[in-house]
Amino acid sequence: FGRAAYILDDIRPLRAMAASKTDLMKEQLHLFEPPTAVMSINRQASGTRFEANAIYSGENRRGGAMLSFVYNPEKEKKSKKDKKGKKDGKGSKKQKVKMEVLDDDGNVIRTIKHDVKPGLNRIYWGLRHKGVRSPNAPRQTRPDAQEPGGRPVLPGTFTVRLSAGKDTTSQVVNVISDPRVGINRRNLERLIPIYDRQMELTKSVTAMMDRIREAKKTIESVNKMLDMKNKDHKALKKDGKAMTDSLDTLQHLIVNKRGLQGIVRSPDILSGKVGAIGWYLYSNITGPNDTHTYLLDYAESETEKVLEKVNAFFSDDWDDYQSKVEDAELSLFKEYKPIQID
Repeated sequence: FGRAAYILDDIRPLRAMAASKTDLMKEQLHLFEPPTAVMSINRQASGTRFEANAIYSGENRRGGAMLSFVYNPEKEKKSKKDKKGKKDGKGSKKQKVKMEVLDDDGNVIRTIKHDVKPGLNRIYWGLRHKGVRSPNAPRQTRPDAQEPGGRPVLPGTFTVRLSAGKDTTSQVVNVISDPRVGINRRNLERLIPIYDRQMELTKSVTAMMDRIREAKKTIESVNKMLDMKNKDHKALKKDGKAMTDSLDTLQHLIVNKRGLQGIVRSPDILSGKVGAIGWYLYSNITGPNDTHTYLLDYAESETEKVLEKVNAFFSDDWDDYQSKVEDAELSLFKEYKPIQID
């Protein structure tokens, strides 16, 4: 049968179980002591890059802080009706555990809800602050939607807090820089204002896209209430088409056209100009440079130009369209005649 070697990544949970006088696997929520998290700097390995399905490739260790914990949901009393209606767990909701990361001052810098299962679980924190939504991502309506990641944290100690229902548990995670590379902490600290300014620009660009998407939905709602037998309504639909075309023009200044195939990185759209700063911040360990300053100033200037066009459209063209719709006195209600038997 040959020989085999099994490598377990982090056996702290096993050691904690062996040392504990109680059965930790029966705890409702228990977070084990996490290993030191390393902000590793990796490079592309030489050799085949896109191996498809013909080359064996082992699974590398995931980056970030590794968090192992036990979770057991509270046992709920089921009525006879529930027992008959649900079999084999079908129809039951997914179990979730909320992970919060706190800095030394007790500020929550990251919040993520993870799907979990009863028993031993393992999740990861990517060593990043909370970020901002990108222009391509529509506004989330689900209460449990994941928040976007932001800039990397600085080396230090952080508290990870897990909560499920009334149960809460926490552990301290020590985050260190890559010991293979000489990193000056001051250089990383000087990058923070650039990250923060880029996020502020991204917020403005995303706000523009939200307004454009919202306006398009408004036009769709108006069109559904129009009566094409009415001449005024026909004209209003034509106006709505003109508004949609103008909104498309503004949208294509910000993000790529929909339906493009492959990897598309357009330097001409606004989101690409603002996002370009991130390419020069990624894995930067030497601090700010002239490229950062140029890209930040350029992105801010281009954002102001597009903002001026978007604001002008909504203060003039959109305002006129809104007045026409309000004058039409459209209603969601139809006039119903009494129903009779023939």
